[in-house]
Amino acid sequence: MLWIKKDVVNAYEFKCITTDNTRNVYVAGDFRSRGTVAKYNGTSSALIWRGDITYPSGIFLGDKISLDVSSRIHVLGARYYGVIPYRQITILSYSPTAPRLAEIERSSFSLGNNYPNPFNPVTSIRFSIPVFGSAVLRVYDNIGREVATLVNGNLEPGEHEVTFDAANFPSGVYFYKLQSGAYSEIKKMVLVK
Repeated sequence: MLWIKKDVVNAYEFKCITTDNTRNVYVAGDFRSRGTVAKYNGTSSALIWRGDITYPSGIFLGDKISLDVSSRIHVLGARYYGVIPYRQITILSYSPTAPRLAEIERSSFSLGNNYPNPFNPVTSIRFSIPVFGSAVLRVYDNIGREVATLVNGNLEPGEHEVTFDAANFPSGVYFYKLQSGAYSEIKKMVLVK
């Protein structure tokens, strides 16, 4: 046996484990009622990073973990919602260059204010996501009709910026909405021509 890792008592409940070709150890499960994925150095047992998954309602618990040929980490598990025994099967993916522990604990979902605002006809929108995953950023007019999709796909964790060109749209109030997993946020912008 090379090492034994004991973390905070009664805090972790790891349900699955795998290793990479450099003997790093990846585990997934539950950390204080939050889903979590952690990577440990296979020789020294030092924690390299840990990513916690939190949802506005419910928790995520990982049941299986695997690495693909690009060393991307995939966790199969389920989301549970409140006292209702509703279970939704979920697959989460992490970049092989996931942030170190201190960075992932500071990062979170965010949707920034567009700049400039009001704008004519181009504006920039910044947002951040803490883990690799699907993100959708759409623009709606003032009666709720979708008028543009600016982002629709898997993104690496971190800060992102997109440009919205409204040259073909009339002046008025528009809304932009970011969705990633259970996270959702809407902001308002004004086009003045």
